[in-house]
Amino acid sequence: MKFYNRETERALLQALTQRSARFSQFTAIFGRRRVGKTELVRQHLQNRGLYFFVEKRPSNALLSEFSATLKSQRAHAPAFTNWKDFFVFLFVETQRRPAIVVFDEFQNFLAVDPSVYSILQGVWDDWHKPAKIHLIAIGSVVGLMKKVFQDAKEPLYGRLTQEIDLVALNPETRQTLFVECKWTSMPVGTGVLTALKQRAQNLHTDQAFYLIASKSGFTPALKNHRDPHLYLWDLNDIATFLTENSQPPLGGPL
Repeated sequence: MKFYNRETERALLQALTQRSARFSQFTAIFGRRRVGKTELVRQHLQNRGLYFFVEKRPSNALLSEFSATLKSQRAHAPAFTNWKDFFVFLFVETQRRPAIVVFDEFQNFLAVDPSVYSILQGVWDDWHKPAKIHLIAIGSVVGLMKKVFQDAKEPLYGRLTQEIDLVALNPETRQTLFVECKWTSMPVGTGVLTALKQRAQNLHTDQAFYLIASKSGFTPALKNHRDPHLYLWDLNDIATFLTENSQPPLGGPL
């Protein structure tokens, strides 16, 4: 895969990994499929970290697979029978040997065993201070990933130290779509759009488009905001798009 304008993200990952040698880091990387999330992280790893792909399969089978992967790189690692011992081992290991640990398609734990998030929350809270770990969670189902980390009712709420949103870039037309998903109980306002546009300035593009998806809708100020490059999707719009698998449900920019 050829990278286009990923220098900013690569530099950020490098800085976060360097910081994790002093203070543990928990980074989430969001973005739809085929925007280069996994390749970005693989290039960052360069065979110096642990990579786990969260496949939708029975919990015991996935844990057994992860145990084997870990043992192939840490010969003294045991065969784990529960998720807590697995995560604790990772954190304890990094106390004397800093490491990057990646979980790809992190949202799939919801299908494997939702209790993993509570277990990881407890291990992070107990062990991240003495550890030297850069924990990276990659997710392509952006709505679920945002819910896992941004919903105040979820166990991993407030644990992230960094969030990276990868955008879709058309290298031929130089058009870029910047997306923000909010899984909150309050309508989204113009402040989210302002923050999204500010972050978009970090990427040089000829033409920027903005899509904001919200579980709880939008404030009147944002709905009345006139921008030919802005799209607003609520849950009904997303359901319509997924059902019809056609053009964006709004029928065009606001």
